[in-house]
Amino acid sequence: MVSEVDSKRFRLAEDVPIVSPAQPSVTPVAKPRPVTPFVYVYRFPWWILFFAVVGVFIVLNIAVDPKYSEYFRRISVGINITLQVSFGAYAMALAIGLFTGVVRSYPPKPGQGIIGGTINFLRLILYHLVTIYVEILRGMPIATLLVFGAFAFLPALRQAGVEVPFRGTSVETAIIFLGLAYGAFLSEVFRAGIQSVPKGQLEAARSLGMKSYQSIIYIVIPQAFKVVIPPLGNDFIAMIKDSSLVMLLALNDVSQLGKKISGSNFDYVDVYLVVAFIYLSMTITGSLFVKLLEQRLKTKER
Repeated sequence: MVSEVDSKRFRLAEDVPIVSPAQPSVTPVAKPRPVTPFVYVYRFPWWILFFAVVGVFIVLNIAVDPKYSEYFRRISVGINITLQVSFGAYAMALAIGLFTGVVRSYPPKPGQGIIGGTINFLRLILYHLVTIYVEILRGMPIATLLVFGAFAFLPALRQAGVEVPFRGTSVETAIIFLGLAYGAFLSEVFRAGIQSVPKGQLEAARSLGMKSYQSIIYIVIPQAFKVVIPPLGNDFIAMIKDSSLVMLLALNDVSQLGKKISGSNFDYVDVYLVVAFIYLSMTITGSLFVKLLEQRLKTKER
């Protein structure tokens, strides 16, 4: 006779499904949700459409309205100085920022021996000089730096007997002091990019026989550049906008010419609409170029 406990065991065993090893259970794959046309309302870059409409409106006014075409013709003369100052100062800032960023990324430590101790002590002095430069220039307004350099520092050099081959109110002055100002900002950008590279790669390069400067040049800096390209692109666009500060040096850039024209006929709205259109054309073109460069680098990494 089968006991009551055994009968319960038989009933529980009958309720448990038997899965054959040859036929494993398959999890059903979720079907992708269909994309409705309404989704493209959220994906469409409406900001580009807005700038395109405004740009077409201003271009049509410049082409049809004699007043707008005259303003554009007179103001566009300053584009050359704006681009010259922007590219020159940014190239200088890149060189300064890369050098100071590398110095600040590797604080010196006490060296061994007389030669090693002397070299590291000199590195310590350089490290603190670079730090002073970065902290002062990052905390000083760019307009103040330009005015100080053009009307105080360069005249003081001439009084001390130093021959300066250009005037204080010149393109060279604007490039030098804008480059010094942005070099301090780019220093921190490069330092962040360098420190983002894993230290194990630097140690691996040294284990292969590379010297410190070789591992930094061939291993660390190329990887850091891929990281810092977006902020470098943003800083270049900011450089184009901040180049308008050279109007303090009486240079005939886009902003200075707009100020002169609007001051002569008191037509501030139309004149500065043309000025804004010129600056936006340059900055939006620069931002699109930076995005294309980022996408190209991501494609190469794949």
